Amino acid sequence: MQNPYSARIKGVQMKKYKIIYADPPWRYARSKVQGAAEKHYPTMSIEELCALPVKEIADKDCILFLWATFPQLKEALQLIKAWGFTYKSVAFVWLKQNRKSPTWFYGLGFWTRGNAEICLLATKGHPKRQSNKVHQFIISPVEQHSKKPDIII
Repeated sequence: MQNPYSARIKGVQMKKYKIIYADPPWRYARSKVQGAAEKHYPTMSIEELCALPVKEIADKDCILFLWATFPQLKEALQLIKAWGFTYKSVAFVWLKQNRKSPTWFYGLGFWTRGNAEICLLATKGHPKRQSNKVHQFIISPVEQHSKKPDIII
């Protein structure tokens, strides 16, 4: 039976990748708040995300960089496992600054006003580390909704 979500990554060549960089369109329970992701792009449930055929494109020795927000941390760890990876560490912590001044950006949040976003690092097999000079903290201004800092790519 064909995976119904295969079409969602149709633009991706179905070959094996040693690095997968993912920024899932997380669906939040509180979608009615101002700035919610649904106002900018279609979101997916954790079940839909887990069903994406990432296992099919991951090399036997692969690194996954997975962007997550703190409210979705539990789901992010579930997604890592569903895609066939093992959580290792936080790759990056993005401390967000305002666009027009070097002051801190504070977004939405239920318990606290969010400033940081994390990118989790997970592995499949035994990928080789390429450098020991990669730093975890990134201080960079926010741009358009959900866009990550260019320095990471």
